[in-house]
Amino acid sequence: MAWIFTVGSPTSSRRGDPQATYGWSHLHSFHRMLAAEEGLDLDSMQDFGGSRSWHNVDSPLRLMFDLDYINSEHPTSEYPALADRLRIIRSRWSTYGPADDEASPSMTIDQLEALSKLLSVVELCLSRGERLRVC
Repeated sequence: MAWIFTVGSPTSSRRGDPQATYGWSHLHSFHRMLAAEEGLDLDSMQDFGGSRSWHNVDSPLRLMFDLDYINSEHPTSEYPALADRLRIIRSRWSTYGPADDEASPSMTIDQLEALSKLLSVVELCLSRGERLRVC
């Protein structure tokens, strides 16, 4: 099982479009690392063992955590802020490493590569005016 971030609907995807694929353990680590960047207590959030709703979270990264939201008719007007935030995080991870001190160096390298792929997907969504989706 995995999350695959991709562009648009299944019928609008094109051969060669970038995808960012996360297996469950990789996704778990990625979520933890992103949450640390945003100062989010992931364990308190819905779908992560807690009861706090994602509706109360004001972060461009909400799309990275809330599967119901990402696969809904969410506003694409959030994508520029999402892309900007992902670029900042990629730069920080490249220079200083992630805010999550528990990430191993090899995990950081893997996650940095996956983050770059994810950013490519988001940028393609922006350029085409299509939604980000997870399948």
